[in-house]
Amino acid sequence: MVTFDAAAIIERFGCREALDRFHTLLMEENSRVNLVSRETSRADFDRMAAECLLPLELLDGDARPHSYLDIGAGGGFPLFPISFAERFDRIAACERTQKKASAIIRMAKELELDITVTPRTFEDVRFESTFALITLRYVKLTPPLLKGIMHTLENGGVFVYYSDPSFSIDHFAIRRFCFQTSTDQPLKHFCLLARK
Repeated sequence: MVTFDAAAIIERFGCREALDRFHTLLMEENSRVNLVSRETSRADFDRMAAECLLPLELLDGDARPHSYLDIGAGGGFPLFPISFAERFDRIAACERTQKKASAIIRMAKELELDITVTPRTFEDVRFESTFALITLRYVKLTPPLLKGIMHTLENGGVFVYYSDPSFSIDHFAIRRFCFQTSTDQPLKHFCLLARK
């Protein structure tokens, strides 16, 4: 089991100030577009940000990703926390809901992040190049989706799935992890996948 301490994770990545700005923008956008639950407290926000960052602690420190794609960007988790924590040459996101995609674009502009947002499903997009890091958090992983993701992942890249696949993974290397946000909460899972 991986140790989880939201404040410590955010501190290690040095992105508290950027997360503060993101929180303010997210709450403003959320009053117009349903991006996160209306009951999301600041503690909930920090926990979600730390959950997004946690898998990065397990990546090889000598091979940091240079390009990043988030699939199903929704309210900006994990897109923004990861974009604050790492330096990327290229950041992209797919979000099929036009209103959410527009909110992501507005927040990225305010946060001075150069993010290419495509308002379509991942399956409908043909990327010109591959990515070193791909994340999927609020979208159910299926075998056809996994095949498309791994085709879009560069050699040596990592795909982070913020759950545990409901099907057998045979053709790719997978490392499974679990953690608890507090002792009274159920276990949560994430996986790191790569080509064998």
